[in-house]
Amino acid sequence: MKRIELDLKLQKAAAEADVVVMVLGEYGFQSGEARSRANLDLPGLQQELLEEIFAINQNIVLVLMNGRPLVLNWAEQNLPSIVEAWHLGTQSGNAIAQVLYGEYNPSGKLPMSFPRNVGQMPLYYNHKSTGRPGADGEDQGSVFWSHYIDEENTPLYPFGYGLSYTKFSYSDIELSSSEISKGTSIEASIVLTNTGKVEGKEVVQLYLQDPFASAVRPVRELKGFELVNLKAGESKRSVLPLAKKCLNFTVQKIFGKLKLENSMSLLAVTQIQQKKLSLFLSNTNAPKSVFFSVINFLHDCSCSKSKRKLVWSDEFERPTLDLNFWSYKTGDGCPELCGWGNNERQIYTDSNHLIRNGNLVIQARLKDQVYTSTRITTKGKLEYQYGRFEVRAKLPTGQGVWPAFWMLGNTISEVGWPLCGEIDVLEYVGKNPEEIFTSLHTQASHGNTINTKTTKFSNIEEGFHTYAADWTQDQIEFFVDGKSVYTFIPKDKSKEEWPFDQPFYLLLNLAIGGNFGGPEVDDNIFPQEFIIDYVRVYQ
Repeated sequence: MKRIELDLKLQKAAAEADVVVMVLGEYGFQSGEARSRANLDLPGLQQELLEEIFAINQNIVLVLMNGRPLVLNWAEQNLPSIVEAWHLGTQSGNAIAQVLYGEYNPSGKLPMSFPRNVGQMPLYYNHKSTGRPGADGEDQGSVFWSHYIDEENTPLYPFGYGLSYTKFSYSDIELSSSEISKGTSIEASIVLTNTGKVEGKEVVQLYLQDPFASAVRPVRELKGFELVNLKAGESKRSVLPLAKKCLNFTVQKIFGKLKLENSMSLLAVTQIQQKKLSLFLSNTNAPKSVFFSVINFLHDCSCSKSKRKLVWSDEFERPTLDLNFWSYKTGDGCPELCGWGNNERQIYTDSNHLIRNGNLVIQARLKDQVYTSTRITTKGKLEYQYGRFEVRAKLPTGQGVWPAFWMLGNTISEVGWPLCGEIDVLEYVGKNPEEIFTSLHTQASHGNTINTKTTKFSNIEEGFHTYAADWTQDQIEFFVDGKSVYTFIPKDKSKEEWPFDQPFYLLLNLAIGGNFGGPEVDDNIFPQEFIIDYVRVYQ
């Protein structure tokens, strides 16, 4: 039974918001001495509230304020952005706002692991090795290895995990020596590169593991870390010293005497939940990772990572389509391009659409065995070179529908397609439910282009979702609900491979059948509606 009812004003505010920032978690006195919890879900009705708002607007930034790790499986699977803010001080509001607006690029890494289920607790990074270890996903051919039958062994977010507004890569791990003696030290180093577009900080971590000890030792132990600041594209070698005493540990021998045992360890360099770089040494193995500080990004916060400004939008608030920006493309494409070049079945008209409740509704209809729909374009009226192009829309469903938000180069009349270039921000075909297509068409690859990505999204047909392309002079990156799904970076800037250095215009349409959407069409599904909340351009 539904336990929460949203106020109409709250529903309206959520529906009209570009981004919904939801601050959830625990209040201060739920953490601390004598305040243990047996359940690590969001307290009270917070999870239901989160899902109710998500049903209205999926572009949510979840800001967590809590004093312990929580179970966040639903949020991880559904939300584009999660920020772990913990319980900060009196200036926490300013700090969080600066992170959300992109004024500060955080470098925090988790000091605790977040479980997938409360049954995994206690869960900590430096646990002892089990008698029958086994990696998640391994088919051991037997039940006799350490695992859960209904969950992965690994945490949802491990110790040392965290994101920022940029990305880093690790390479070229080195040790100054493979041996170490009493009173000396060696150096472990690695090249760190900022592969993103903005300046950022990364924390390089040094871990040890000793699989050869006389007593069982932790699977890894943090022995050092370094904060490294890098500009976009910059590389630096991070050097971490490792003293002999860091490899020793104390064991109890006969008659209760303590003895200092020398370690024969493995050393590796890792980036948490990314590619591990490792090095086997005669004495040491230390991993390199990322260690957390105050604010942690648990899930890609792409809603505010761009500092672009809104330069144009159509919110469809007028009673009719604004013909200052849009034009109709009518007919069946004949005689020049019958079936619009794709054997599509519909005839486009200037009347298969309406403005309803602040939305543009494109309707596909079937009457007397004739399919009709609407296609609109900004050609000759509104054209842009570079920027972020975004639509918020609700998809039609059923075999044969093919809605799209796409762009064409304004040189199409002179050079033709595909030399003019095409950017498909959103394509969906009803015959492949729960899949979104993002593609680029160029002279080098078009039609069944290699520059495409199919991404699975459960329940993508339910409610409104945002689809965007962020286009710069060097690359084009596609997003669904704020989550990056595909990035195209050309190998060269020839006209055949990169025609994207000229203005493009926008198109919206709902096609029927065709080479991609069909060929079969289920006539029982009509009428169908492609509902567009807004179209926006940022630069």
